This record gives sequence, C-alpha cells and structure tokens, in this order.
Amino acid sequence: MKTKITLLLLVVTMTNVFAQKVKSGSFDFLKGQTEINVLFDYADLTVGKKKISEAEYLKKRAADVKEKNPNEDFYKVWEEYKEEKFPNKFFASINKSSKIKFSKNPKAKYTLIVKSEWLNPGVPGMTNSLLNSRLVFVETENQNKQLLIIDITKAKGKSMTMNRNSIMSESYAMTGKKLGNFLSKKVK
Repeated sequence: MKTKITLLLLVVTMTNVFAQKVKSGSFDFLKGQTEINVLFDYADLTVGKKKISEAEYLKKRAADVKEKNPNEDFYKVWEEYKEEKFPNKFFASINKSSKIKFSKNPKAKYTLIVKSEWLNPGVPGMTNSLLNSRLVFVETENQNKQLLIIDITKAKGKSMTMNRNSIMSESYAMTGKKLGNFLSKKVK
C-alpha cells in the first residue's frame, strides 16, 4: 500500500502544472481571422526563483559565461534568442496547432502581444525552464483596445541540450502549443 501511495505522489509531483486562464475579453473577434500579428514584450521580465530583473540576470549570467568561455559574447547571444529564437519557437508551435496563422505581420487586423513576465532558466540536464506570460490580443491600429487577455503560467521548456538558452526557447514553444490548442477549442 505504501508503494502505491508513494508512486501516486511521485506521478502527481512530476505532472506538468501548466495553466492558462482567461483574464478578460472574449474570443469572438477571432472568428473568421486567418492571420494575427505577434509582438514580443520583455520590458517587465523577471528571471529565476528570486525574480530578479533581466538586467541583473544578464550581469550575473554574463560573468558565469565569461569565466567558462571568454570568447562568447553573451549579451549578443541573449539578444539573438529574444529577437529570433524565442519567437521562432513560439511561431513553429502555435502554427502547428492553430488554424489562424501567427507571424510578424503588422498588416494583420489584430495583434497578439506576448508579454514575458517571469522566466526560470532551468539548469541544463537537471531542471526544465518555466515561463509565465500574459498574452494580450489588441487591434493592430489601436493597441490600447484590449480584446482578450490570457495568462499562461509555468510553460515548461524541456530539452536534452546543455544550452540554457535553448531550454528557455522550449518554454516559448510550449506557450505557443498550449495557446494554439486552447484557441482551437474556443474559436470555431
């Protein structure tokens, strides 16, 4: 009996605790839409268990990277991930699971702003990364008009790589996948 209870507890703790919650708005505006513009906003990003600012994280992480690999330009690599790799992982995943195409297209009627709020980078080979995001759908021409807000918490980035940035990019992939699946159920 003890073995069964222990096994059950182990399964429960290993389960991905991932949530998406509609904070406000409705999905009505998405009906009939074929494309959504996407912007990524890292302005309020906090990092790690202590929720330090992105600038603090970069300073600490750059020192660690420089010690191990003096030739690597950590800041340049970080910006590449934010500008290209995080969004590309998000796009690849959401576009597999949604009928609406998500891309960087300012001509689309509506825009999704992916506000990265908290990112736990994880430890390569040991722990996954986690990402909390606020997803805000707005009119492209009037971005003050918020139509739908969805919070996604603990989007888990799994990867067998030893590259921390690659693990974090998988959290953006998971966010895209879960949002795409969620929209497929809500937008008919």
